[in-house]
Amino acid sequence: MKKLLPIMLLPFFVFNACEDDDTADCNEAVDNHEEAVALLADINALLGTDGFTGSQEYVDLCVAVYDLAEAGLDECPESFAPYEDYTSEDFDDYRAGCAVTYGEN
Repeated sequence: MKKLLPIMLLPFFVFNACEDDDTADCNEAVDNHEEAVALLADINALLGTDGFTGSQEYVDLCVAVYDLAEAGLDECPESFAPYEDYTSEDFDDYRAGCAVTYGEN
């Protein structure tokens, strides 16, 4: 019986170890997304001002926000709840809008 106890506990430890990796991955995905959104918010503050000049970097950042959100929604739906009603087409439409909004005019 003493030998069976460690074998019976093995699935418990494996499950908990895997869950920690998933949580860490989700936390990293959320952090990356929040960082990109914060940078994009800074750029949004410049929109409509005389000094705003679009650039490919801004377009790339905008696309990255939606890439991160779509990937995060697939991997960690509870952490990306604001996007839960988005479809693949919605993400594609928003990515396409990035070039119009943030591209060089």
